Amino acid sequence: APAQPLPPRAAPFCRDDLLTATYVSADVTLVQILRGTREVGLYTSATLLTLTLNILARVLNWSLYPRLSRTTGTAEFRATVRTSVRLLMLIGMPLAVGPFLLGSQIMDLLWGHRFAPALNCYLLLTLVVPIRFLGHTTGTALTAADRQTWRTWAVGGAAMSNVLLNLWLIPDQGFLGAGIATLVTELLLTATYVLLLLKEIGVFCQRGDLMRPAFACAPLALLLLLLRDHAPLGVRLVVGAITYAAAALACNAFSVSYVRG
Repeated sequence: APAQPLPPRAAPFCRDDLLTATYVSADVTLVQILRGTREVGLYTSATLLTLTLNILARVLNWSLYPRLSRTTGTAEFRATVRTSVRLLMLIGMPLAVGPFLLGSQIMDLLWGHRFAPALNCYLLLTLVVPIRFLGHTTGTALTAADRQTWRTWAVGGAAMSNVLLNLWLIPDQGFLGAGIATLVTELLLTATYVLLLLKEIGVFCQRGDLMRPAFACAPLALLLLLLRDHAPLGVRLVVGAITYAAAALACNAFSVSYVRG
């Protein structure tokens, strides 16, 4: 059969980008309209330290995309997806646990006391980091498997849900409501991507892919709690990073065989 002309083939990608831009920017826009500039500033101080970390997932998954698109439907495709999940969970989980436990000190260091009201929103959004990492991997895999239309429908549902949640929560909860809407939206979107990818290629990761970095985060969390009132932020960051690396090494999470799936 002749190849479909380029514009129709590109249409799902265009719709996906437009819908993604809608739900990514809806929160700030609605906070501005419903609560004003001050709360936009507070909300942005939290999102800059959390949601922008998704660039790490983009860097990895865009690098893997050519390989994914060449190997669709094969065992190598599943192994590549699993590699991305393992690597991003190794990065994403400590980026959620550490900042969650060090949130007040991080906010105070970077933004000062005037931004203290944004702390609870910041803590909430730290939980989004590994969720977004997983969502970006599964979404990219769907696109590589020529299921961009499925992804577009999922993003469309996420955009609509996000706008409705923001309209419901922001008038009462302020910018914290926008944070809640973001967390719920990312959970729903990632769950949808995972289910669609399971339908397309079957099981692509195992419980250990999430449990190993979770186990490595346990001593990190314990140490940060023990040092809460006994060490400055810089010391806790360095010691926490070393502790997590040692725990991940002990869990064999840095081995080539583990990372390659």
